[in-house]
Amino acid sequence: MYDYASITFAKHFERAKTVKDISEGLKKTAALLLRFFKKGKGSTNDGTILSLSDVVNHFTTIGNLCDRLSSIEERLAIHFSPDALLSVSKEDVSEINDLFILVCEEKALRTSMKLTSTDSARIVINEEPIIGSELFIRFTGTIEYDLFGEAIKLFSVCAAVNAVVKEIIPAEDTVRVLYGDSDSKPMYISMKAFKTEEEARQEASQIMSHKTDYIDAKTAWEYLKGKD
Repeated sequence: MYDYASITFAKHFERAKTVKDISEGLKKTAALLLRFFKKGKGSTNDGTILSLSDVVNHFTTIGNLCDRLSSIEERLAIHFSPDALLSVSKEDVSEINDLFILVCEEKALRTSMKLTSTDSARIVINEEPIIGSELFIRFTGTIEYDLFGEAIKLFSVCAAVNAVVKEIIPAEDTVRVLYGDSDSKPMYISMKAFKTEEEARQEASQIMSHKTDYIDAKTAWEYLKGKD
């Protein structure tokens, strides 16, 4: 009696009609493998052979990613070709996760961006900028994604958290303010995204009533950690 089995597989995502079909197929396959085989101890050292755990984890991770992509399709009324999933880059995964948090979960997303300088006439603050003071700065804009050939444009509402005023430069019609942060409280920008400009305006007008959404915002990885 053999205590192991050798299984080969190939991905044919191009045969699926929808991204959701891929997810369902992968999850069913993972469940079937677990039903008939025991999980191995791990991959071989050279990586040429995958254990059952490796395969199941891979199928589950891709299946969950497809679920998120399917939710994005539904929320934004767009369609992604299933065969695009045959070649997914790290950047694609990052954009899928960010979009899922922004448009499906409708949560504030913490980004790696920082605010260095701006014109005080173009931002919204509650108090007069004073050198050394820490401000909660709000501003609006747009954010664009190009995911699997689909151009996606969203309207964003952003908040710079832990922004410290470093310098104030008066000009004829405006005042330029330079920002920085401290080692103990690094600056970060959190944002929410909306399909329409009107939705973004409404959020911007009431942002102070739920500023903690932006202050407590997490990265997409932090939100999704443990779900794959």
